[in-house]
Amino acid sequence: MDENACILYFTRTPSEESRHKRISNRPRRNNRLIYLMYHWTKACIRRSQIPIVELTQHAQRGESFGERLTNSILEAFARGYENVIVVGNDCPHLQVQDLRQAEQSLLAGQQVLGQNTRGGAYLIGVSRRNFCSQSFKNLPWNSPFLCEALHGHLASKGGCISLMVRQDVNDPLDLSILLRSHLVPRLLRGLCANREDVEPESSSGFLNWIPDSNPFRGPPQHVRAYNLAWCLRN
Repeated sequence: MDENACILYFTRTPSEESRHKRISNRPRRNNRLIYLMYHWTKACIRRSQIPIVELTQHAQRGESFGERLTNSILEAFARGYENVIVVGNDCPHLQVQDLRQAEQSLLAGQQVLGQNTRGGAYLIGVSRRNFCSQSFKNLPWNSPFLCEALHGHLASKGGCISLMVRQDVNDPLDLSILLRSHLVPRLLRGLCANREDVEPESSSGFLNWIPDSNPFRGPPQHVRAYNLAWCLRN
């Protein structure tokens, strides 16, 4: 992979995310699923073998979403990367091939947009050469008009490649759609991959790194594997 590109994991910590987002009406289940999606995305990024710059709310600067995202991209540029691929933690349909395609498109001089089903974006690829922080910051973030405006902005900066439209997960309805999809077994297997401390019970089990007493503590010494259905019922 080219060292001139990185993936900016623009996210909140799972504990902070659970305070702002409800993808399940059951608090305990909500915590577990947000933790699961955070680590699933991080595992996907690592499998791409593209360098990662993770900036949580503790390192993000700015009052608005647009300011925080813009400043985070500028921070990645300041670390020496010429191309930045931005992803969040709410698109479990994200695939390694999306990240690699974005990297190759950026290296070929194209900006990149991965649109979600809500009219927003699950992936944004920008280059230092074509990045205009002021206009990027002022895009209509967190509005139904974002994708059209963002695509137009990126296309004016050297052209824009569109990736496959993918679903994100932001509420209980999104979660119900996810659970009916073919993705769930792959997601769980992905979490089990490349972890030497884990012996999953089966390909349909998933790793519960969350002790019942404290959902956001570090992983226990002996990691337990639970059935997905058990997690979703609790």
